[in-house]
Amino acid sequence: QKAALEKQMKERSEAMKKNKALNDEFNAGKTALDGKDYPTAEQHFLKAGELDASQEAVWVSLAETYNQWAPTKPPAERNAVYDKAIDAYKKALALKPDDAGIYNQMGNIYGVEKKLPEAKEALTKAAQLDPQMAAKAYYNMGANMVNNGNSDDAADFFKKAIDADPGYADAHYQYGICLMAKAQVDASGKITPPEGTADQFQKYLELKPDGPFAESSKEMLTQLGSKVDTTYKAPGSEKSTPRKK
Repeated sequence: QKAALEKQMKERSEAMKKNKALNDEFNAGKTALDGKDYPTAEQHFLKAGELDASQEAVWVSLAETYNQWAPTKPPAERNAVYDKAIDAYKKALALKPDDAGIYNQMGNIYGVEKKLPEAKEALTKAAQLDPQMAAKAYYNMGANMVNNGNSDDAADFFKKAIDADPGYADAHYQYGICLMAKAQVDASGKITPPEGTADQFQKYLELKPDGPFAESSKEMLTQLGSKVDTTYKAPGSEKSTPRKK
């Protein structure tokens, strides 16, 4: 009994040492990541993964390190770093396959890499796993399509985002922009957009009268000959490029 007890105490002691080492490496990695010291963060998270590969947070943090690191690299080297992020996220998914947030992040990375089928699959999976994330996932896919010059498919995804969350102001604006791209212009300069285009800009102003696309929405409505509610505030000029959420 004494020998068994001593063995048990020794095993617990080793487990505690391992856990402390794991925590030390993980916390050091987080500190380095917060300080944008990506090589050091990578080193600590990889070490943490060696100590205990069953910790989802380790792989998610490693993936985020690569995700932040990639844009700082020369263009020719970025995809290789993004691929490392994808690999780390896949390790996290092996531990927690129903994590919608991971699929959302993977979809965004695939979009940056212009791997649109993979992006669509990942973001659709995020929407299926978490209905509350559906609007964001569909919006991000729309943003991916816009950034790759495909406004037709982008419109479909922004519409899905609106269907999932009718109060998603930015989705209304981006959907309106995509519809404007389909507008017909006659010889006199008259613009004839698809039905419901003006409604999207009006809805944005209703939801976000001080939002970043408020002034642009008013300009679009003016072009369309629609009345702009004068109670809306105009914060200033904005860009229309969508940002993934």
